[in-house]
Amino acid sequence: PTLIFEEHYNIEEGSPIDIWVEVEEKKLRFSVNGKVAEVEHAEIPAQFQIGFTACEGINRFFRFDVEE
Repeated sequence: PTLIFEEHYNIEEGSPIDIWVEVEEKKLRFSVNGKVAEVEHAEIPAQFQIGFTACEGINRFFRFDVEE
């Protein structure tokens, strides 16, 4: 794994979080509660996985969609 971007967000406990990610050829565009960021990296492979870390405690997913 290669970390190409890291951001920390202050999220109010118990509040819903809206996250989306768009994948282009060598670029990722993403948003957390409306704060949009973009990162480009020449070595992003043709196939890869995207994930996020949900810290300690109970995590609830109200909706999770994947579109191609």
